[in-house]
Amino acid sequence: MPNAGQSTATLNPSSTLTQVLGLNAGSTVRQAIGDLALQLIASPELAAVIGNYALFQGEWDASGGTFPSGATKGQFWRVSGADTVDGVAFAVSDVLLALADDASTTTYTDNWHRAGHASFAHGHTISDISGLADVASSGDSDDLTEGAAKLLMTTTERSKLAGVETGAQVNDVTSVAGRTGAVTLTASDVGLGNVDNTSDADKPVSAAQQTALDGKAAASHTHPVSDISDASAAGQALVTAASPAAQRTALGLVDVASSGDSDDLTEGTSKLLMTVNERAHLTETGTTPLPHARNSGRVPLAADAAGRVIAWAIDGEMDYAGRRSHAARIHTDGRDQSRYFSNSIKLKQGRSGELRFGLIGDSWTEREQIADALKTSLTTALGQSGDGFFSCKTTYSMAGYTLSSSGWTLYDASDGDAPSRSCGPDGHAAYTAGTSASWSVDGLDADRVQILYWDGDGTFRYRIDGGSWVAVAGASSDAVTTLELTGLAGAALVEIDVSTNAGTVEFYGIIADNPSDDGVTIYKIGNGSSMGSDWSTIKDDLAAWSSILDLDAVAIILGTNDTRYGGGYPDTLADGIRDIAAALRDSNPTMGVCYVAPPEHGDTLNGNGDFSDFREAAFAECDRLGFDYVNAAARWRDHTTENAAGFWSDTLHLDADGAARLVNYDILPHIYKES
Repeated sequence: MPNAGQSTATLNPSSTLTQVLGLNAGSTVRQAIGDLALQLIASPELAAVIGNYALFQGEWDASGGTFPSGATKGQFWRVSGADTVDGVAFAVSDVLLALADDASTTTYTDNWHRAGHASFAHGHTISDISGLADVASSGDSDDLTEGAAKLLMTTTERSKLAGVETGAQVNDVTSVAGRTGAVTLTASDVGLGNVDNTSDADKPVSAAQQTALDGKAAASHTHPVSDISDASAAGQALVTAASPAAQRTALGLVDVASSGDSDDLTEGTSKLLMTVNERAHLTETGTTPLPHARNSGRVPLAADAAGRVIAWAIDGEMDYAGRRSHAARIHTDGRDQSRYFSNSIKLKQGRSGELRFGLIGDSWTEREQIADALKTSLTTALGQSGDGFFSCKTTYSMAGYTLSSSGWTLYDASDGDAPSRSCGPDGHAAYTAGTSASWSVDGLDADRVQILYWDGDGTFRYRIDGGSWVAVAGASSDAVTTLELTGLAGAALVEIDVSTNAGTVEFYGIIADNPSDDGVTIYKIGNGSSMGSDWSTIKDDLAAWSSILDLDAVAIILGTNDTRYGGGYPDTLADGIRDIAAALRDSNPTMGVCYVAPPEHGDTLNGNGDFSDFREAAFAECDRLGFDYVNAAARWRDHTTENAAGFWSDTLHLDADGAARLVNYDILPHIYKES
């Protein structure tokens, strides 16, 4: 809207600036228009507006070397690129004005005019322009004067207008309930004289409701037992009995043991109670213990007057007490060792070969004493080929080797649980999802190293003798596997870490050997605290390593923990021996087996060190399967005597002298004919 006194003009693209503004020559407005127009050009917004009416033509780049073509007098451009054209220097933001129609594109004089931008640094106010002095200069409506038809709004009026609902009409109500002005209504004015403003919680109970409530019993009321109209006298007496004994009396159960303990029972005439001695007799068979209802395969057939089983069936064959006297037999004669003898003879005659001897079982085979004694005796007689198996569990290492590890979580079969993935041949597994675990063995003399691990999604690294690290990424086959490193020329140090791991690594150990060297390699693959049942649990995992170990002979020493722990039984010991042998023979059926029954220990965790019934079950299984066995208990005196002689390191384990005695006087001479 124009201000008072301001004229308007109709614009069209052909209007000249003079026509647009209504200016006459010589007017003060016209004198200022040149400066004003150029100042408008300096503003992109206003320049765009002017450009819409055909005078302002936009940007012109002087670096193009020519003036605009087809120009009409009065058109002008803003210089966007500085340069000199026809001897005239143009700067950015200068104005180029056409002085003639169809001005020359190459000649400046009489055709073009340059207006320097710097010359318009001064300004004008609205009041400087004649005829525009009454226009509000601030652009603020507070500076306007209200007209007669189009009014200005006050803040009070705007606030009142905002409170009016959309679509509201003029109020036609002239009175309320006969009242006018500021009206206040009561409940009676609208026909609600009986209504008050009481909350639901405070409303009174009606007379009818109170009458109904008075006929109800209180929530905390009680009844005497006599009020139970459908209860018998015995039932009422049971409810009122003051003690369990009184309750049993009420029910006529006075002869039932109150404690739930069989010691409080009175023996009847047909179903008898067993004494401790009678139970002991039932576990005796003269030479073979009473089979337990487990997977032993031994079925009782007959018992003597004392309740001892004297005849039984096993695998379809009959056996009976006295047919064999295992207690009288100290050892067999090497009946299962033909493969050992074959390799031993070759080595003694100077021919090529390797004799691979395994030692497996409980802590007697995990600890180093017996393994060291066996290695010393056999390698002295036959020479040494390789170093053998080194477990992921580094608690015990044979003489001459240094084992270390950190950062792993350890699975141990002796805990009684099956592994979540698998385990090494000794029933151990080390696993981690982190990047800080490590393992190493030093003191080897190996031309070949085999790394035993689970092929999952983890990554581990190895290096030999401090060389460069080599990363091994899992292929996620989810199976036990072996990485074989050959041509190592007597490697001494093997290191493994998981610093680049992003998954789960499970590691079992390594095998270090020298396939081209003649002699004996000892494989120490024991698991401390294990029982026969533990080895039965992992028999399939052990079988997976049968072809890798490829043992010629194995000595199984097991039974100490079976006699100490509640989960050990004679038949489960026998089953464990059988399952170990079957697993190691899975890909190696001619391997020789010898079971060594340890001497009586001195621990009293669950009785004493006498486990003759366990030995009997083990020897019976060895006879059935054709294994060799050594009854060391028959060749050793009681623990107290032998400990005083210096052969035990504690109540459960032999010391170095005891291990040397067991190997050189009990095992090697009688089974393997090595003196």
